[in-house]
Amino acid sequence: MKFQAFAFPVLAVLPLLVGATAGCSSSEEVGPVDVPGYTKSEPMALEDYCAARVAREGAWCEYFDRCCDDGAVYAKSYCDKDYANVDTCVSTFQSFMADSGTVYAGAYAQASLDEVFNRVPEVPSACNGSHLGESLTNATARAGKRQDAFRALFQGHRGKDAACEYSASCEFGLACQGTSGSFTCQPRGLSCSLDDNCAEGYVCEDNFCRLPPASGSSCSFTSDCPFGLVCSASKICSDSVGNAGEACSATQGCKPENVCAVSGTSTRCAALKTAGSSCTANGECSGTCKAGRCVGFCGGTGIY
Repeated sequence: MKFQAFAFPVLAVLPLLVGATAGCSSSEEVGPVDVPGYTKSEPMALEDYCAARVAREGAWCEYFDRCCDDGAVYAKSYCDKDYANVDTCVSTFQSFMADSGTVYAGAYAQASLDEVFNRVPEVPSACNGSHLGESLTNATARAGKRQDAFRALFQGHRGKDAACEYSASCEFGLACQGTSGSFTCQPRGLSCSLDDNCAEGYVCEDNFCRLPPASGSSCSFTSDCPFGLVCSASKICSDSVGNAGEACSATQGCKPENVCAVSGTSTRCAALKTAGSSCTANGECSGTCKAGRCVGFCGGTGIY
Protein backbone atom coordinates (compact mmCIF):
# COMPACT_ATOMS: atom_id res chain seq x y z
CA MET A 1 0.00 0.00 0.00
CA LYS A 2 1.64 3.19 -1.16
CA PHE A 3 1.44 5.33 1.98
CA GLN A 4 4.15 7.59 0.55
CA ALA A 5 1.43 8.90 -1.76
CA PHE A 6 0.03 10.61 1.32
CA ALA A 7 3.37 12.42 1.71
CA PHE A 8 4.48 10.70 4.92
CA PRO A 9 8.11 9.79 5.73
CA VAL A 10 9.31 6.23 6.28
CA LEU A 11 7.50 4.02 8.80
CA ALA A 12 8.80 4.05 12.37
CA VAL A 13 8.69 0.83 14.38
CA LEU A 14 6.57 1.75 17.38
CA PRO A 15 4.24 -0.33 19.57
CA LEU A 16 0.58 -0.34 18.65
CA LEU A 17 -1.42 1.85 21.01
CA VAL A 18 -3.86 -0.08 23.18
CA GLY A 19 -7.23 -0.55 21.50
CA ALA A 20 -6.20 0.24 17.92
CA THR A 21 -7.72 -2.88 16.41
CA ALA A 22 -9.54 -3.62 13.19
CA GLY A 23 -12.98 -2.91 14.69
CA CYS A 24 -14.05 0.66 15.22
CA SER A 25 -15.51 0.27 18.71
CA SER A 26 -12.32 -0.60 20.58
CA SER A 27 -10.34 1.93 18.55
CA GLU A 28 -12.74 4.67 19.52
CA GLU A 29 -12.08 3.93 23.22
CA VAL A 30 -8.51 5.24 22.83
CA GLY A 31 -9.94 8.73 22.45
CA PRO A 32 -9.40 10.06 18.92
CA VAL A 33 -9.63 13.84 18.75
CA ASP A 34 -11.94 15.98 16.65
CA VAL A 35 -10.26 17.17 13.48
CA PRO A 36 -11.16 20.63 12.13
CA GLY A 37 -12.52 20.70 8.61
CA TYR A 38 -13.78 17.11 8.58
CA THR A 39 -17.25 15.93 9.50
CA LYS A 40 -17.74 12.85 11.63
CA SER A 41 -20.19 10.19 10.53
CA GLU A 42 -21.36 6.86 11.89
CA PRO A 43 -18.18 5.01 13.00
CA MET A 44 -17.09 2.43 10.43
CA ALA A 45 -15.14 -0.74 11.20
CA LEU A 46 -11.77 -1.03 9.50
CA GLU A 47 -13.02 -4.11 7.65
CA ASP A 48 -15.85 -2.08 6.13
CA TYR A 49 -13.51 0.79 5.26
CA CYS A 50 -11.21 -1.67 3.51
CA ALA A 51 -14.13 -3.31 1.71
CA ALA A 52 -15.08 0.06 0.20
CA ARG A 53 -11.52 0.76 -0.93
CA VAL A 54 -11.09 -2.73 -2.38
CA ALA A 55 -14.35 -2.36 -4.31
CA ARG A 56 -13.09 0.85 -5.91
CA GLU A 57 -9.28 0.59 -6.10
CA GLY A 58 -8.87 -3.18 -6.24
CA ALA A 59 -11.30 -3.32 -9.16
CA TRP A 60 -8.84 -1.28 -11.25
CA CYS A 61 -6.27 -4.09 -10.98
CA GLU A 62 -8.73 -6.47 -12.60
CA TYR A 63 -9.59 -3.87 -15.24
CA PHE A 64 -5.93 -3.39 -16.18
CA ASP A 65 -5.35 -7.14 -16.45
CA ARG A 66 -8.47 -7.61 -18.55
CA CYS A 67 -8.33 -4.57 -20.81
CA CYS A 68 -4.80 -3.20 -21.11
CA ASP A 69 -2.08 -4.70 -23.27
CA ASP A 70 1.63 -4.83 -22.44
CA GLY A 71 2.07 -1.35 -23.85
CA ALA A 72 0.17 0.05 -20.88
CA VAL A 73 2.76 -0.89 -18.28
CA TYR A 74 2.68 2.54 -16.66
CA ALA A 75 -1.10 2.32 -16.33
CA LYS A 76 -0.82 -0.99 -14.51
CA SER A 77 1.71 0.54 -12.12
CA TYR A 78 -1.17 2.42 -10.49
CA CYS A 79 -2.70 -0.88 -9.41
CA ASP A 80 -2.14 -1.28 -5.65
CA LYS A 81 -2.07 -4.98 -4.75
CA ASP A 82 -2.68 -4.17 -1.08
CA TYR A 83 -6.28 -3.47 -2.11
CA ALA A 84 -6.64 -6.84 -3.82
CA ASN A 85 -8.82 -8.15 -1.00
CA VAL A 86 -10.17 -7.05 2.38
CA ASP A 87 -7.94 -9.30 4.50
CA THR A 88 -4.78 -7.93 2.89
CA CYS A 89 -6.01 -4.36 3.29
CA VAL A 90 -6.87 -4.82 6.97
CA SER A 91 -3.55 -6.53 7.69
CA THR A 92 -1.62 -3.74 5.97
CA PHE A 93 -3.41 -1.01 7.91
CA GLN A 94 -2.93 -2.89 11.20
CA SER A 95 0.80 -3.08 10.52
CA PHE A 96 0.77 0.59 9.58
CA MET A 97 -0.87 1.53 12.89
CA ALA A 98 1.58 -0.60 14.84
CA ASP A 99 4.58 0.92 13.09
CA SER A 100 3.41 4.54 13.23
CA GLY A 101 1.74 4.50 16.65
CA THR A 102 -1.54 5.75 15.22
CA VAL A 103 -5.07 4.85 16.25
CA TYR A 104 -8.06 4.24 14.00
CA ALA A 105 -10.86 6.83 14.30
CA GLY A 106 -13.73 5.15 12.47
CA ALA A 107 -15.92 8.26 12.61
CA TYR A 108 -13.70 9.76 9.90
CA ALA A 109 -13.81 6.72 7.62
CA GLN A 110 -16.47 8.20 5.35
CA ALA A 111 -14.55 11.48 5.07
CA SER A 112 -11.49 9.52 3.97
CA LEU A 113 -13.50 7.50 1.46
CA ASP A 114 -14.97 10.70 0.02
CA GLU A 115 -11.45 11.99 -0.62
CA VAL A 116 -10.32 8.70 -2.12
CA PHE A 117 -13.34 8.43 -4.40
CA ASN A 118 -12.83 12.01 -5.53
CA ARG A 119 -9.41 10.92 -6.83
CA VAL A 120 -10.22 7.42 -8.01
CA PRO A 121 -13.23 7.05 -10.34
CA GLU A 122 -15.36 3.97 -10.70
CA VAL A 123 -14.10 1.27 -13.03
CA PRO A 124 -15.79 1.29 -16.46
CA SER A 125 -18.08 -1.66 -17.08
CA ALA A 126 -16.40 -2.35 -20.42
CA CYS A 127 -12.92 -1.85 -21.84
CA ASN A 128 -13.37 1.68 -23.13
CA GLY A 129 -9.83 3.02 -23.21
CA SER A 130 -10.05 4.73 -19.83
CA HIS A 131 -7.62 3.97 -17.07
CA LEU A 132 -6.64 5.27 -13.68
CA GLY A 133 -3.49 6.98 -14.94
CA GLU A 134 -5.33 9.93 -16.46
CA SER A 135 -7.56 10.32 -13.42
CA LEU A 136 -4.60 10.42 -11.05
CA THR A 137 -2.75 12.84 -13.30
CA ASN A 138 -5.74 15.17 -13.17
CA ALA A 139 -6.16 14.67 -9.43
CA THR A 140 -2.56 15.50 -8.57
CA ALA A 141 -2.92 18.75 -10.51
CA ARG A 142 -5.44 20.01 -7.96
CA ALA A 143 -3.42 22.78 -6.41
CA GLY A 144 -1.85 21.84 -3.11
CA LYS A 145 -4.71 19.68 -1.87
CA ARG A 146 -3.44 17.11 0.60
CA GLN A 147 -5.40 14.01 1.51
CA ASP A 148 -5.75 15.05 5.16
CA ALA A 149 -8.83 12.93 5.87
CA PHE A 150 -6.46 9.95 5.95
CA ARG A 151 -4.70 11.53 8.92
CA ALA A 152 -8.02 12.28 10.56
CA LEU A 153 -8.81 8.57 10.21
CA PHE A 154 -5.43 7.24 11.40
CA GLN A 155 -4.50 9.65 14.16
CA GLY A 156 -1.11 10.24 15.74
CA HIS A 157 -0.75 11.90 19.13
CA ARG A 158 2.85 13.12 19.28
CA GLY A 159 3.13 16.81 20.03
CA LYS A 160 5.47 19.51 18.78
CA ASP A 161 9.19 18.64 19.06
CA ALA A 162 8.47 14.95 19.70
CA ALA A 163 10.75 12.55 17.83
CA CYS A 164 9.20 10.94 14.78
CA GLU A 165 9.92 9.10 11.58
CA TYR A 166 6.45 9.35 10.12
CA SER A 167 4.09 12.34 9.83
CA ALA A 168 1.11 10.18 10.75
CA SER A 169 2.63 9.78 14.22
CA CYS A 170 2.27 13.53 14.87
CA GLU A 171 -0.80 15.39 16.01
CA PHE A 172 -3.04 16.65 13.22
CA GLY A 173 -1.56 19.86 11.83
CA LEU A 174 2.02 18.79 12.53
CA ALA A 175 4.37 17.04 10.13
CA CYS A 176 7.53 14.99 10.67
CA GLN A 177 10.39 17.24 9.58
CA GLY A 178 14.16 17.30 9.91
CA THR A 179 17.48 16.36 8.34
CA SER A 180 20.32 13.89 8.84
CA GLY A 181 18.19 11.34 10.63
CA SER A 182 16.88 13.77 13.27
CA PHE A 183 13.15 14.24 12.75
CA THR A 184 10.59 15.88 15.02
CA CYS A 185 6.93 16.85 14.79
CA GLN A 186 6.75 20.48 13.66
CA PRO A 187 4.04 22.85 12.40
CA ARG A 188 3.59 22.94 8.67
CA GLY A 189 5.39 26.01 7.46
CA LEU A 190 7.92 27.35 4.95
CA SER A 191 10.67 24.73 4.77
CA CYS A 192 9.82 21.26 3.52
CA SER A 193 10.87 17.97 2.05
CA LEU A 194 7.32 16.82 1.23
CA ASP A 195 4.02 18.57 0.45
CA ASP A 196 2.75 17.35 3.83
CA ASN A 197 5.22 19.75 5.52
CA CYS A 198 3.47 22.77 3.96
CA ALA A 199 0.40 24.72 4.96
CA GLU A 200 -2.84 23.97 3.13
CA GLY A 201 -2.76 25.17 -0.47
CA TYR A 202 1.04 25.09 -0.80
CA VAL A 203 3.35 22.50 -2.34
CA CYS A 204 6.97 21.64 -1.63
CA GLU A 205 9.36 22.78 -4.34
CA ASP A 206 13.15 22.95 -3.91
CA ASN A 207 12.72 22.49 -0.14
CA PHE A 208 10.45 25.54 0.20
CA CYS A 209 6.66 25.71 0.45
CA ARG A 210 5.31 27.63 -2.51
CA LEU A 211 1.97 28.35 -4.12
CA PRO A 212 1.44 25.70 -6.81
CA PRO A 213 1.42 26.70 -10.47
CA ALA A 214 -1.89 27.87 -11.92
CA SER A 215 -3.16 29.65 -14.98
CA GLY A 216 -0.97 32.72 -15.40
CA SER A 217 2.02 31.26 -13.54
CA SER A 218 5.45 31.59 -15.11
CA CYS A 219 6.91 28.50 -16.75
CA SER A 220 9.74 27.20 -18.91
CA PHE A 221 8.05 24.04 -20.17
CA THR A 222 4.51 22.68 -20.29
CA SER A 223 5.50 20.20 -17.58
CA ASP A 224 5.83 23.21 -15.23
CA CYS A 225 2.08 23.88 -15.58
CA PRO A 226 -0.94 22.08 -14.11
CA PHE A 227 -2.24 19.19 -16.20
CA GLY A 228 -4.19 20.52 -19.18
CA LEU A 229 -2.47 23.91 -19.33
CA VAL A 230 0.31 24.73 -21.79
CA CYS A 231 3.44 26.85 -21.39
CA SER A 232 2.97 29.62 -23.95
CA ALA A 233 5.62 31.41 -26.01
CA SER A 234 5.47 34.19 -23.42
CA LYS A 235 6.39 31.66 -20.69
CA ILE A 236 2.98 31.71 -19.01
CA CYS A 237 0.78 28.70 -18.14
CA SER A 238 -2.28 29.13 -20.33
CA ASP A 239 -5.45 27.33 -21.32
CA SER A 240 -5.76 29.30 -24.57
CA VAL A 241 -2.76 27.82 -26.43
CA GLY A 242 -1.78 24.37 -27.59
CA ASN A 243 -4.92 23.76 -29.64
CA ALA A 244 -4.92 21.79 -32.89
CA GLY A 245 -3.45 23.86 -35.74
CA GLU A 246 -1.45 26.22 -33.54
CA ALA A 247 2.33 26.49 -33.73
CA CYS A 248 4.31 24.49 -31.19
CA SER A 249 7.95 23.99 -30.27
CA ALA A 250 10.20 22.30 -27.72
CA THR A 251 9.22 24.94 -25.16
CA GLN A 252 5.62 25.63 -26.19
CA GLY A 253 3.76 22.36 -26.14
CA CYS A 254 0.26 21.18 -26.99
CA LYS A 255 -2.77 20.23 -24.95
CA PRO A 256 -2.91 16.60 -23.80
CA GLU A 257 -5.21 15.49 -26.63
CA ASN A 258 -2.79 16.90 -29.23
CA VAL A 259 0.77 16.22 -30.33
CA CYS A 260 3.40 18.61 -31.75
CA ALA A 261 3.90 17.35 -35.32
CA VAL A 262 5.70 18.51 -38.45
CA SER A 263 3.38 20.38 -40.77
CA GLY A 264 5.12 21.49 -43.99
CA THR A 265 8.09 23.56 -42.91
CA SER A 266 6.84 24.18 -39.35
CA THR A 267 5.57 22.26 -36.34
CA ARG A 268 1.95 22.52 -35.26
CA CYS A 269 -0.35 20.89 -32.75
CA ALA A 270 -2.35 18.06 -34.30
CA ALA A 271 -5.04 15.88 -32.76
CA LEU A 272 -3.85 12.47 -31.63
CA LYS A 273 -5.23 9.71 -33.82
CA THR A 274 -7.74 7.25 -32.40
CA ALA A 275 -7.92 3.48 -32.80
CA GLY A 276 -8.05 2.28 -36.41
CA SER A 277 -6.28 5.29 -37.92
CA SER A 278 -3.15 4.74 -40.00
CA CYS A 279 0.14 5.60 -38.30
CA THR A 280 3.89 5.31 -38.56
CA ALA A 281 4.93 6.07 -34.95
CA ASN A 282 3.49 5.77 -31.45
CA GLY A 283 3.54 9.55 -30.93
CA GLU A 284 0.79 9.98 -33.51
CA CYS A 285 -1.73 7.87 -31.58
CA SER A 286 -3.70 8.37 -28.41
CA GLY A 287 -2.86 4.72 -27.75
CA THR A 288 0.01 3.03 -29.57
CA CYS A 289 0.94 2.30 -33.19
CA LYS A 290 0.99 -1.38 -34.20
CA ALA A 291 1.39 -2.72 -37.72
CA GLY A 292 0.60 0.70 -39.17
CA ARG A 293 -2.63 1.21 -37.20
CA CYS A 294 -3.44 3.01 -33.96
CA VAL A 295 -4.74 0.71 -31.24
CA GLY A 296 -5.92 1.53 -27.74
CA PHE A 297 -3.89 0.55 -24.71
CA CYS A 298 -7.00 -0.42 -22.81
CA GLY A 299 -9.62 -0.95 -25.49
CA GLY A 300 -11.97 1.62 -26.90
CA THR A 301 -10.42 4.49 -28.82
CA GLY A 302 -7.16 4.34 -26.93
CA ILE A 303 -7.71 7.64 -25.14
CA TYR A 304 -5.64 7.75 -21.95
